[in-house]
Amino acid sequence: MAKKQNALQSLNQFIERLIEEKKFTNLEPAVRLQIKKDLSERVDDHINLALVENMPPVKMAEFDKILDTADAKKINIFCRKNIPDLEAVIANTLVRFRATYLGL
Repeated sequence: MAKKQNALQSLNQFIERLIEEKKFTNLEPAVRLQIKKDLSERVDDHINLALVENMPPVKMAEFDKILDTADAKKINIFCRKNIPDLEAVIANTLVRFRATYLGL
């Protein structure tokens, strides 16, 4: 549970930094909240795509079944077990997302 909380906290910090780097200032609280929500969904989509792209093809059928359970713990364990260097995959995905979002 602590790892999941740390991951969420890290993603929230990443999103906050993106908003700062994009130079969004003086935003209404509701607008800032909506931007954070949109960014969070987009980051999740990019990470999920990277997981699928890096999953060995022979494991995809099993991965689909686990995804259908919507059990985050099982999905996490399966990905850690079957995607080599998972942390690097996620980190590279975040770097690419940042560059795209900021137009670098």
